[in-house]
Amino acid sequence: MKTIYLMPFLLFVCSSIFSQNIPINFDECKYDMFFIQLEEQPQWGLTDTTIVDYFNYYFEKAKINLKSETGKMMIGIIIYENGRPCIHSFMNMTSIKIKTDEIKKLIYEMPYWLPGKNKGEPVVVLKNLLIEFKEGKLLSIN
Repeated sequence: MKTIYLMPFLLFVCSSIFSQNIPINFDECKYDMFFIQLEEQPQWGLTDTTIVDYFNYYFEKAKINLKSETGKMMIGIIIYENGRPCIHSFMNMTSIKIKTDEIKKLIYEMPYWLPGKNKGEPVVVLKNLLIEFKEGKLLSIN
């Protein structure tokens, strides 16, 4: 009888321990799926504000509590030829409570980027932003 109760419990514990973070994929952006090596990577479009400052400002404005959080988030954005960003995916590897609508708003309110280029021509690029937190502070975005 104990085995009957023990098996589901162990199965739950093992699956929780070895579970993976699965990204949330959005299908709002229109693009063709092909890959090329870029000559120029897309660049953050503002010179007076860094991307870290932009995210810090947005988290403050949206009242997102970073507490003493340590961890990572990954946001995939598509940057069109004109520099407009569009959200592609989001993966939260922290315990920060953030809604997907807030992440969408963060990206859609984001200033335009300098687009990536191939052979001197702007191209559509998927850029993954890895956001690192340590002890409640946003450290870096790569």
